[in-house]
Order: sequence, then C-alpha cells, then structure tokens
Amino acid sequence: MDEFTRAHPYAGILLLGDFNQLPDSELKSFPLQQIVTCPTRGNSISDKIYTNVTDWYQTPIILPGVSRSDHEAIHLKPAADPPRPSRSILEERKKKEEETTGQKYNVRICYAG
Repeated sequence: MDEFTRAHPYAGILLLGDFNQLPDSELKSFPLQQIVTCPTRGNSISDKIYTNVTDWYQTPIILPGVSRSDHEAIHLKPAADPPRPSRSILEERKKKEEETTGQKYNVRICYAG
C-alpha cells in the first residue's frame, strides 16, 4: 500500500474483508478509518472496512449473513452527494500521473449540475 499511495496520493481507498485472522495493526499507520462499528460475527467486529474517503459513503448497515455464513453481511451505500475534489487537486493528480507514467492524459473535468 505504501507504493500505491506514493504513486497515487489522492486516490480514494476502500480496504475491506474478514480481519479475523489478519492483524490490522499496520493499517493503522495509514490515514484510514475503520467504519464498521457493529459486530459482524458473534460479539466481535471481524469484518471491517478501512477507507480514507468516509464522506463518500453512508454508515454501513449490518444485515443477516448469506447462506450458512456465521458472519453478518455489510451493506455499504454511497453518499447521496459525495464531496467532489477541487479543480486544483484534479490538476495536481493529472500532473502526478503524467510524471509517474510518462504518458500525457487528455482529461476534461466535467461536473453535472
């Protein structure tokens, strides 16, 4: 993840899964927030969602597990009106991509409404 965030410093990140067997202590060194707050397996939160774009999503909804799973399901819906990056951030992102890849991108910035 270090390499990815260096190459794409403005990327939105969603890292999710069953962290029952995977220690997540190293993830806490990144600017990611764990957004699942209710138990997903028994009394523990073993299914987690880490992100750096919390404003882009509604609070996760915990649903009954699928089939015979002993884990609850997590429903993550996008926010109705997520914040949009500023023009300067988009231009900086484009410049960084061009420097990293050596390719020119013909990108237009268009917003509806």
